[in-house]
Amino acid sequence: MMPKPAEIWMDFALDDLDGGEVLFTGGKFNLVCYHAQQAAEKSLKGFMIHNNTPHPKTHDLIDLNKLCTKINQDFSLLKDKLTTLNQFYRRSRLKTHGLVPWDESRPPEGWQTPR
Repeated sequence: MMPKPAEIWMDFALDDLDGGEVLFTGGKFNLVCYHAQQAAEKSLKGFMIHNNTPHPKTHDLIDLNKLCTKINQDFSLLKDKLTTLNQFYRRSRLKTHGLVPWDESRPPEGWQTPR
């Protein structure tokens, strides 16, 4: 039996979290932030798919969370955390082009270990 699309999205989200944990132990904090954002994005999209709600092609967690909140008001509790992850996603993407300085010798301010 083929997995349901929502399950596939959630599996990919868990893979991003697992990858982030490995990268964290290796001190690659910029990449940890990127994978944390990706895990959140895929989880939100998986939730929307599970609830038969189309999701936009966006990486913006706030926009995705607004749509999830329409399905389940409890998602409003995630707004502050998702705002933080959005910031790290943009930094991680810009850093790959040398546009944002990042000290990879320590976790970013306010970072907590995944899970």
